[in-house]
Amino acid sequence: MLSEDDTGALFVLFPLRDQGAKNPLASGKRHRLPGKAGDASLDWVVTTAGGRETFLLLAARDPLASVEEAVAQLPTARADQRVRYAPLPPRALDGLRAVGGVAPRASEEPPAGRGAHRLAALAERLDSSPEGRAVWRKLVVLENPAP
Repeated sequence: MLSEDDTGALFVLFPLRDQGAKNPLASGKRHRLPGKAGDASLDWVVTTAGGRETFLLLAARDPLASVEEAVAQLPTARADQRVRYAPLPPRALDGLRAVGGVAPRASEEPPAGRGAHRLAALAERLDSSPEGRAVWRKLVVLENPAP
């Protein structure tokens, strides 16, 4: 599982190199990712505020050499990452609200992000490659638009 934010920062969320569950995952049983470190269960943590986040989930019966080589070059999610917030003016919190309504979508196409879209490109390459035919993949884009 990979994550790319709107600025192009890319992280491996699973498998983590030093901790958590490892590949291959056993079939026929339920798994909670990213796994455990010792006796403590691990959770992913948001480390930047706002914008768009793209997740690419891949599952295959056999290892995908090209994907594993690319993933080995990427940083993994770590426990020491701090949340980075954009600076706010003094009265900024006055306008924050809970989600309690709906509105028509402005357009069917999501607005273009500022960062590189490496995960979407990887998903497209897998779709057209011979080894990609044996892969289950899901590309999920979450957006937190500016007010």
